Amino acid sequence: AATLAVQATQRAIALTHHHEGVVG
Repeated sequence: AATLAVQATQRAIALTHHHEGVVG
């Protein structure tokens, strides 16, 4: 369960960072 939570968070952060990069 912890691993899934970590992966989900990592993916969310990656998506947010990628989105910011595209917008910026």
